Amino acid sequence: MVGQVYLSQDNGLSFNPVGQPLPLNAGVGKINLTFDSKFIENKIIYADTEAKAAAGARDRIFRFTIGQSTGWLSLCSSLPDNAIVKQLFCANDGTLYAVNTEPVVNADLKGGAVRTLNPTSSSPTLETILAGLDDTVFLSKMSGCGNQLWAIDEKNMRVMTFADNLTSPVTLISPDDKAAGVENSTLDLKWQAVNTATLYEWQVSDNTGFTGIPAGLTGTSDAASTRPAGLVPAAGYYWRVRVSKPLLSRWSDTRSFNTILGGTDIAPSLTVPAAGTKTPVRPLFQWSTIASADKYDLMVAKDASFGKPVIEKTGNNAISSNAWESDVILENDTTYYWRVKARNAASFGTWSAVSAFVTESPVLTTAPPENSQAFAAQQTATEMPPQQTQIVSTVIIQTQTANTPQAITVNLNIPPWIMYIGILLLAVVIIMLALLVVNATRHKR
Repeated sequence: MVGQVYLSQDNGLSFNPVGQPLPLNAGVGKINLTFDSKFIENKIIYADTEAKAAAGARDRIFRFTIGQSTGWLSLCSSLPDNAIVKQLFCANDGTLYAVNTEPVVNADLKGGAVRTLNPTSSSPTLETILAGLDDTVFLSKMSGCGNQLWAIDEKNMRVMTFADNLTSPVTLISPDDKAAGVENSTLDLKWQAVNTATLYEWQVSDNTGFTGIPAGLTGTSDAASTRPAGLVPAAGYYWRVRVSKPLLSRWSDTRSFNTILGGTDIAPSLTVPAAGTKTPVRPLFQWSTIASADKYDLMVAKDASFGKPVIEKTGNNAISSNAWESDVILENDTTYYWRVKARNAASFGTWSAVSAFVTESPVLTTAPPENSQAFAAQQTATEMPPQQTQIVSTVIIQTQTANTPQAITVNLNIPPWIMYIGILLLAVVIIMLALLVVNATRHKR
């Protein structure tokens, strides 16, 4: 059958038709076939028909997946009139090339070669390669190695070559993947410049499918950077870049970033302790809240550069409210600096302005008298009940092991009434002795 592709899976003993017959033009045309660079994995083959493209019949390059497809799928319907596609070639990176043998017309994108970077996708993009070709030149007998192509210029009888260095994806530079706390109003997307690229296409989206992109978050740039407009705070975004001229490159890897927390205020306002005030050595810290924040980083240090913080409540150790009493005892009479920033699981805000406070002086206590023993005795005497009198007796003793006498203090607590009776008895005895002395004197006379 004319225009039919056949496949043998028993080393050529038998052949079976693959899909439907490919279209010809008035029964004229040949079929060219090539295999995808990953044929062993995906079982994809490509075919073209050399019939001239015409209005209503522009499908000339097709794809078929063995074991899955029920018919050939057209990869393009946009070839210009009279295009004759020949000699398919699939590079190692999956790029599919073919030569268009009609004469070159640069203004109408006719002739030259065609290529698609994504022949396995549901909607492949076909491009025309005319760089270095003058009008009326026509090519034939194309072959390739890697992304280097060779073809015969039939008009001038010479060999032409084309190095396709735009098949690789663009390399992104900044912001880093999964960057957090990105300033939404001053963000610059940057990527590595590509040799021969004259224009880049970039996209920023809130979804990995890059669908529904609003104005300001997609566009083109002739430099290797751009500044998107319309980013909002506390939001997650994805971005990618590709070369768009002179030919398309593959899209870069997709990176993500999260914009800075906050709305009109992106940094907390420090309230307690107020700047310059005296505080306890375990001060209370307090600050304003920030939209979308669920934790706050706090740093306290003796220097305003926070090179060696004495309190560092950051990251997983961040504070879950907008107030915190220090669990660290600070030094007395010392100036400390502090700052706070908001965070959540995806991003963070900016540091607040730096504030300072001074810890209070140490509390002084009254010293005891120099003669602490006398002070203790005086204290004891003061606390004695009025009905008791304390008698202190000191006895000097001599020991064999020391030349200096030691005093032993004996405390005797005697009730007053016993003392009074003793004195009275002593007085009676004295009086009686006096009387006896007087009587004895009289008898001698």
